[in-house]
Amino acid sequence: DVAIVPSAMPNALKLKIDNTLVKNAQNAIKKYGPAVDQLMNTAPQARNTFNQLFTVYINKKIVAGDLNNLASGFMDFVETRPMTEKMKAKISEHLNNNKDAIVGAFTIWIAMYNLKMSVVNQLNKAAEVSPVKGYLQDGTETHEGFVSNGLKFVDRMGFSRQNLAGR
Repeated sequence: DVAIVPSAMPNALKLKIDNTLVKNAQNAIKKYGPAVDQLMNTAPQARNTFNQLFTVYINKKIVAGDLNNLASGFMDFVETRPMTEKMKAKISEHLNNNKDAIVGAFTIWIAMYNLKMSVVNQLNKAAEVSPVKGYLQDGTETHEGFVSNGLKFVDRMGFSRQNLAGR
């Protein structure tokens, strides 16, 4: 069987972008952007491999349902990752030399997360009248996410959390 579902909202939606959240994101990028660039550009590992440390860590925090203390828990997380002792020492030194950048990376991530979630919440509300329904395993009605202008808007603590936990 094949289901054809609508690809557009059934009603015209007027999103309200929270200017305070936009400012928070802009300020975080302005304050920490150069330090985060330095952290990423001087990593002692291939860039994609180094970036994966952050991705895997965030995903683990999402599955745990806890986005608190991201920066402080990151160093402990890195220590548990499988890698050679030589590489672990290099990465630990690099991270210790760039602690402000680690704080900055997670500050920027949370600011962007909060901004996107304000949009996701509005999209979820508008989608309540859609004939297409989605549900989490616990029965919560929600949608996997939305795409607009090339951007994905997904509730990381809803659908993503369930999806990642199932892996």
